[in-house]
Amino acid sequence: MLPLIAWAHFDLPGSFHLQIDIHCELRIGEVIYSPDPNRPADIAADPRAEQVARDFLRTADLLMVADVDATITTMRDRDENWAQSEDGTAVPFGYGTDNYNADVDVEYNMAVKQAIQVAVTDHVEAMGIPSTGLGYQSQEQCTGADQ
Repeated sequence: MLPLIAWAHFDLPGSFHLQIDIHCELRIGEVIYSPDPNRPADIAADPRAEQVARDFLRTADLLMVADVDATITTMRDRDENWAQSEDGTAVPFGYGTDNYNADVDVEYNMAVKQAIQVAVTDHVEAMGIPSTGLGYQSQEQCTGADQ
């Protein structure tokens, strides 16, 4: 397993456990603001989103504010999850299909990262700032169990 990257600009380690005695450390870094300059005129963007997100990531207990259970429910919604098959047709990708990885640890791991993204976006937008163009990079390292 590769060592965690030492982020140059921002480093926020957080950790969580999966159900089979695996400990994961998640680092979030490189918060960026980069909206598409060709976006439709009615899609607002604001460079303050980057600093508000950084402040939130530094001060919030992310695993407390991220609603992982709600994110899993959303991930399992078959009507909103679609994939493109090799022939170009849309196929369901939701919970209960062959295309969905329902392994509890895989699902939970994915949900943690998505729930943090939702928490950041919700916080920025609650401050009256559009989250358009806001993003970050993350890296995780999981240890334990048989790897």
